[in-house]
Amino acid sequence: MTYKNRYKYGIWWIKRDLRLLDNPALDEAMACCEQVLPIFVVEPEWLRDEYTSAFHTHAVFQALADLRKRLHKRGAPLLILQGRLPEIWQHLQNRWPFEALFSHQETGSSWSFARDKEVKRWCQQQQVHWHEPIQTGVFRSPLNRDLRDKQWRKFMQQAPHAIPARIAAPDSSALHEQGLFSANVIWPEALNPESIEAHRSVQTVSEQMAHRTLNSFFDTRSYFYSGGISSPNTAFIAGSRLSPHLAWGTLSPRIVYQQLIQQLNAPRSTEHPQQWQRSLRSFKSRLHWRDHFIQRLESEPEMEFRAIHPAYRLLSYPEQHREVYLEAWKRGLTGFPLVDGVMRCLHSTGFVNFRMRAMVVSFACHILRLDWRWIQPYLAQVFRDYEPGIHFSQLQMQAGVTGINTLRVYNPLRQLMVHDIELTFVRRWVPELKEASILDVTTQQLQRYQYPSPLVNFEAASASTPEQIYTLLSQYRHSELTQQVLQKHGSRHKKRKPTT
Repeated sequence: MTYKNRYKYGIWWIKRDLRLLDNPALDEAMACCEQVLPIFVVEPEWLRDEYTSAFHTHAVFQALADLRKRLHKRGAPLLILQGRLPEIWQHLQNRWPFEALFSHQETGSSWSFARDKEVKRWCQQQQVHWHEPIQTGVFRSPLNRDLRDKQWRKFMQQAPHAIPARIAAPDSSALHEQGLFSANVIWPEALNPESIEAHRSVQTVSEQMAHRTLNSFFDTRSYFYSGGISSPNTAFIAGSRLSPHLAWGTLSPRIVYQQLIQQLNAPRSTEHPQQWQRSLRSFKSRLHWRDHFIQRLESEPEMEFRAIHPAYRLLSYPEQHREVYLEAWKRGLTGFPLVDGVMRCLHSTGFVNFRMRAMVVSFACHILRLDWRWIQPYLAQVFRDYEPGIHFSQLQMQAGVTGINTLRVYNPLRQLMVHDIELTFVRRWVPELKEASILDVTTQQLQRYQYPSPLVNFEAASASTPEQIYTLLSQYRHSELTQQVLQKHGSRHKKRKPTT
């Protein structure tokens, strides 16, 4: 670092980087400042945001509790403040005149984007230098796809930042004597974590648990990754389960990537080393895809509100049954057992595998004819691993409004027959069907179990609903508009055949 001790006081503004290992913002702050003060701000706008839920606040406070202990061992306090930015920074600077602010470069939703613009203006007015190093392979500069891919690999291959042995920080007792802060956050009633912790299946989010999960994945569970992540039953074990750690920053994607490369090059003492290699290669591609989708939002923030392909912004969705269908879908009362099981599982655990997420989005958009923007907030709330870039990108993909991706209309019954033929998942999450047989499900003879009849006829809906999208796909397949979207957001992977 070329600016060793350039500033006397600096703030490490903790956002979605709740960790010490490989934290570029913390590392740069320590290199540039004589003293660094770690701060997390609980913002009212975040708490009120339509995408925020108890799953998220619980994950963040869980990670903060772990981070506070780790910082304390290294001589630094963790101040957790409540209030609006930049008012918090002004209040702080009046009493502890910091010269620099350090935080990772964030790709978020509209509220965080607006907040960051306010902070930037405040920093310029107060002559505070705001440093925003990247923490993953997503770039703000307008790079073409080939250059982005090259820069992604370069970033992932760089040496990670070590955990600091000691952090030069102001004495917390002196700060408290001045009456500046409270080091504790009083839980608002609506965010009481007990309602979450009652569910033992909710994944723990902390830096310590992140590395336990990473090690267990590479040591044993990754063997089953290929072929095991499609079923809602096996995905809880065969999946990496790293998504909430990557989303909230308790784990660096660069650490995951570099350990993955080591695993790919390490010999495996197993009867089927090809299976392990196949699984690890599959995981590697998905790790790359993660940043690819976040890059879409970074390149086009408006995709939170409108389709990235201009032609698909004209799609219309019926209002007639909107509220009834949306509420039934949210509560898992659509009359389609696998769809309902997935929605109830999400409500309780905050997790299901990718295929099931894609299925419930496809079902909502193509069968129930719900606008993807209507379901966007609720799904964000029930995903404990909510990541804005992935969330908005994937919703548009599964809703079929990108114009560059294959349209997928998932058949819930076919998915059940392939991935839950013994009704293990359905019986667990739709307990009223615990005595139902697969014959009952396939023949839709479920009324005697006090289970709702299907909201719609799937065959009729799947035949007519995506008609507008297919028309647009045909009309704009080779258009200049589609080529522009493809150039900006597309990949070079061959498209798969439609999934049903």
